[in-house]
Formats: sequence, C-alpha cells, structure tokens
Amino acid sequence: MLGADIMLTDEEFLLIRDYVYAQTGMYFKENKKYLIKSRLSNRLKSLRINSFKDYYYKVKFDRNELIYMINALTTNETSFFRNPHHMREIRERILPEVYKKSSPVKIWSAGCSSGEEPYSIAMIVKELEAKNMRISVDIVGSDIDEEVLKKARDGVYTRNSFRSVDPKIIDKYFEIDGTKYILKNEIKRMVQFSKINLVDTLKMGMMKNFDLILCRNVLIYFGMEARKQVISHFYRALKPGGYFILGHSETLHGVFDGFKVVHVPGAVLYKKE
Repeated sequence: MLGADIMLTDEEFLLIRDYVYAQTGMYFKENKKYLIKSRLSNRLKSLRINSFKDYYYKVKFDRNELIYMINALTTNETSFFRNPHHMREIRERILPEVYKKSSPVKIWSAGCSSGEEPYSIAMIVKELEAKNMRISVDIVGSDIDEEVLKKARDGVYTRNSFRSVDPKIIDKYFEIDGTKYILKNEIKRMVQFSKINLVDTLKMGMMKNFDLILCRNVLIYFGMEARKQVISHFYRALKPGGYFILGHSETLHGVFDGFKVVHVPGAVLYKKE
C-alpha cells in the first residue's frame, strides 16, 4: 500500500486547502490539486500514512508537521536584484527621498525567501554610501518558511541566484568557494531575519514605522480576504510618505485603495500619503 501512489480525493484536497488558507492565507485553486499531491506524497510515505485525510488530522494536532507542510507548499523563487526596475527606483528615488526624513531608514522585505531581496537592498545602500550618501538603515527580512530563513542567515548561495547581477557586485560582496557564493559579513550584518506569518494579526501589528515595504510575488498565492487583511497591515506599518512595492504582475486594484499610485518607467509604486 505504502509503495503505491497515494490518491488525493477532492474531499481531502478541500480539507487541506482550507486548513492551509486558515493558517497562512495561501489559497490553492482547484487546478492546484496536483501541486499539493506532488509536494506531500513522499512525506506521507515516509511517515507511513496511508491517506491524505489521515495526514490532515496529523497536521491539525502536530505543530511541527504543520510547519513542515507549510514549508513544502511554499514557493521560494527569487534571485539577487530581481526586477531591476524596482531596484532602480529604490536606489534613485525611494532611498534618497526617505533618508532625508528618517534615520534610520526602516525597510521590510516580506516573504523574503532565502534573503536575496533584502541583501540586494543592503548592497544598494553600500553603493550609495560609496557615493557619499550616508544612509543609516534597519532592514528586516521575514518569511513563514524556517528552512529558507536559515539559508538567508547563512548567506551562502549558488550561481542560480545571480541571473542579472553585475560581476563587479559579485566580486565586491561575495567570496567564491567552488560552486558556493558566500556573502560577506558587512552585508549580512545589515539584515535581520524573522519568521512572520502574514496573517498573524499579533505579529503583524508589531511591525511599525517602516519607510519601505516590499512584498513581491507573495500575495498572488493568497485568497482575496487574506490579501485585503495583509495589505491593511502593511498600510498601517508604513510611515506617511512611505512606499510599498508589489510584484510586477500584481496590483492593488479592487483590493485596497488607500495608497497613491506612482507610475514610473517599467513599474508601479504605492505611496502612503
């Protein structure tokens, strides 16, 4: 039985899908049933569990298994300086503007995965400092997946994380050891990482007074109500004049209308007035 393929019925899919949504805000449409099955089947076999319904009950009463399941279902696709238009605006518009009003400048990379995004911002700050723009920053990276946060704290990457990065930046901020790209401590020290579930009202309420929040390509996995809830938290966490950045394929249209929309070449920014 355990050597055979374990079927995921429609009833079991709905049980797991709705529980994941309640715990994390992530919402899997019916056409993602295959994804849950493919990412969890081997786990059921290793635990010698015969059905997804039995696994559902294990997850409900086993906090560690819930964490494992969330990690397994989370998509962690990222790279350094991803979406160059956003990085350009952070370098040329947002940091020069907000540092005149805030010290330190507070930045939050939400859903940061293995850390490439907040570390990219830290490198941008270092490059601005080299041009005599002294900016004191507090950078926070958060994710729900504990495994990718450990990787972020370690700061060790492979070539896959460098798809469109100037070789001079790599030479300046990384030590290369075989196939490993090891981030230098001067950048690692600039970012603090924390596990945050974006639908955890208590933890989200503790995040305050940010000048810039990025949450790119995360909320596309959330249901509409959870998305509205999370955006409202982000809005409250920003200072007046602060900026919010979504992924290129995402929009706040029909979700939240509190931000001023700022159109820039190749991208859209949201500003709290």
